[in-house]
Amino acid sequence: MIMHLRSIETSGQSLGERVSASLENRLIVPESWLVADELLEALTGHDIPSTATIDDTAVLVDDAIAAWQNVELRASREDDAAAAVVLTIVMQRALRRWPGAEVRVRDIPGPIYCLKCSTRAMKRIAPIEFLGDLEAKCGACGEVEDWWAFQKRASRLVGEVESARKQEERKAREKRRKQREKAAS
Repeated sequence: MIMHLRSIETSGQSLGERVSASLENRLIVPESWLVADELLEALTGHDIPSTATIDDTAVLVDDAIAAWQNVELRASREDDAAAAVVLTIVMQRALRRWPGAEVRVRDIPGPIYCLKCSTRAMKRIAPIEFLGDLEAKCGACGEVEDWWAFQKRASRLVGEVESARKQEERKAREKRRKQREKAAS
């Protein structure tokens, strides 16, 4: 679970949370990394260094798990028993917020249209088996497109939308700045 949480590179929304479209400041470190730190701290008493790569984290996790091979002996000590309770609570919270299983079908938001029927009903289809192909499938007509070809096509459209959004944000900031200057004078 620590490796799964640490592999999440963005502070995107976790399962069941609403998306905030505000321009408020956010945490620089993904929240999942903080929970990964809590899990490792419950096992070892140490955090994951912020400079640790995913490979470094794997070594830390392997060492932590190796130290807990004899669970009965560790849990019989008062400090380790308390750490086991904390570990259980943090693990339950992490599993509830970031389940390890991939959702089979996920809607693709944004301005991405089907090449065949031009609807905005595209879905990402995860593979059923290990090393299976990712696909983009239209929910309206059933047209299937290779995921990597779809991403290449979609990235241009998403880039255009992102550019327009940033331009709107700059205009809004400039408007607020002018309003503050006007109010101050």
